[in-house]
Amino acid sequence: MPTEVVNPDVVLLLLLASGAAALAALGALPLHRWPRIPAWRVGGAYGIASGLMLGVGSILLAEVLEIAPLRALAGAALGVLFTHWTHVFTGTPELSTVPGDESAPGYEVRVTLQSTLHSSFEGVAMGIAFWIDTALGVSTVAALAAHNMAEGMVLADILRAKGSTARHAAALCVVTNLPQVLLAIVTHSLVSATPGLLPWAAGFAAGALLFLVLTELLPGSYERAHRAAVALLVSTAAGLTILAHALLMGASR
Repeated sequence: MPTEVVNPDVVLLLLLASGAAALAALGALPLHRWPRIPAWRVGGAYGIASGLMLGVGSILLAEVLEIAPLRALAGAALGVLFTHWTHVFTGTPELSTVPGDESAPGYEVRVTLQSTLHSSFEGVAMGIAFWIDTALGVSTVAALAAHNMAEGMVLADILRAKGSTARHAAALCVVTNLPQVLLAIVTHSLVSATPGLLPWAAGFAAGALLFLVLTELLPGSYERAHRAAVALLVSTAAGLTILAHALLMGASR
């Protein structure tokens, strides 16, 4: 009987994605210094997260536009529509991320669910990136790990406002990112089994990430920080993500 060999890329993806999910706990660290994180810091974190996601989404779309532009764009459209539908279905569209503005029962559950949905789509991006190229996968996971820390700060601040301890907030930041690991492995496996799905899947991931940035992350950032500062943070984070990707891909060739 032939011995099955585990794909080393899948093992590396599992380890890195798990590490990225664990790093989300660092977003709760500021709670040990401040009872509530200053609004401009939370807004800045959202701006950085936005830029990182924009960079990742742009890179993924660029990778497949040359080989299958129509399927890639169709996949991006599906990503936007499906992401919107999941938020409508779960009751989380246009959910305010400023705790003082939202006191309805179940708000903490809805905002935690919203973060879980975010991480699921990010996991799809990780799996696709790793299938395209290991170096691209590493740079994508690194960017989204930094994103997890920034978005974790936002979630931790919301949970603290609703009475959670710093430790509980840190734990929930990690838990909401666990679907990221699962979806990364599942997506990688699906595309490995059916390579023709690549343009659709890459476009889908890019569309989902861009939708989240434009409809949730950026509005949340603008609610807390100066628009010029947000623009600078987003541009810098996106530019550094694309630059790191170019350097890493160049070094791997």
